[in-house]
Amino acid sequence: MTLPRPRACSAPAWRGYWSSSRRPTCAPGRRNAWRSPLAHRGQLEEAEQLERAAIAGLRAGLAADNPLIGSSLRNLAPILAARGRLVEGLAYLDSAIVQGPGGRRGAGSLGAAYLIGQRSPILLRLGRLTEAVAAARFGDSVIQSNRDTPVRRRADADRWMALVSYALGAHDTVILRATAHLEAQPPNGGVLRPESAQVECVLGAALAARGRREEARRALEHACPVHDAWGLANPMVTGWGREALARLR
Repeated sequence: MTLPRPRACSAPAWRGYWSSSRRPTCAPGRRNAWRSPLAHRGQLEEAEQLERAAIAGLRAGLAADNPLIGSSLRNLAPILAARGRLVEGLAYLDSAIVQGPGGRRGAGSLGAAYLIGQRSPILLRLGRLTEAVAAARFGDSVIQSNRDTPVRRRADADRWMALVSYALGAHDTVILRATAHLEAQPPNGGVLRPESAQVECVLGAALAARGRREEARRALEHACPVHDAWGLANPMVTGWGREALARLR
């Protein structure tokens, strides 16, 4: 089914989004409600077009340092990465860090640490392991040490650390951090979230590396197909899962 396009905001409407208690019907939240399902379903070209339109509308009507612009830049990054444009995706994510909390409150803020941590999966795919580990560890250290951090953000940090730990061959750390993520993000109504499927797939690969064959098989067969069907699936994780499952056969 083709979704109808939400109309673009005019510059006055974007300004009114913040200046008026009556938010316009083309508000960013409504537009994002269309972009996100498209990306998750793998309709990446259309999701990218909508995200770029959102960024253009925001830039036309809001101050250059408005956080909504940084948020949209960040939203575009994983779409580009999923389309194989890793360097471009990383550049947009870095722009979001400077545009958003990294520029306003410094890299040590919770918001900036969250964005910095998100660099790690892209850096891993680029083969820049040292930078990926540094980004994941930095984001994790700030997020886990802040007592106001929401549970979902802690789970994100566990996911980044599971990924970089697997790349490092630190399988026991993968098991620890992946388990923490899955305990914090249980299936919603019995449905495994794609991000959690990614983590469980990596967990299965780590369990296989540690010789825990039956546990590994259950995790790999349960989670990897869910992750691989995701529009924003990480092909590196897909490869890890398939290699681990092949070794178990």
